Amino acid sequence: MSSNREYKSDVFSMLMEEPGHALDVYNALNGSDYHDPSQVSIMKLENSIRLSVHNDASFIIDDYLTLYEHQSSINPNMPLRFLIYITDLFQSVIKNRDLFVTVHTLASR
Repeated sequence: MSSNREYKSDVFSMLMEEPGHALDVYNALNGSDYHDPSQVSIMKLENSIRLSVHNDASFIIDDYLTLYEHQSSINPNMPLRFLIYITDLFQSVIKNRDLFVTVHTLASR
């Protein structure tokens, strides 16, 4: 009996969309001790990633962007997939910010 890799990826993504589950994974992997799921901001990229499979999870906690990717098998394209995904995430985070401000401008804010 073979397993369904797409089903496993979908379950992973679905679980990581829940702030409480994302917080548990973050704490387990980072040795941290966060308790409040409201500190987690789930990041979703609807239709902006140019890949056919969505087996990723990302969120922001304590001003840190965290990204997880579920893979059932070896995939030599993972570095490229990560680059595409992280670029799209950063674009969504900074889309309304002025990237050409000077240091003086930042200091006066």
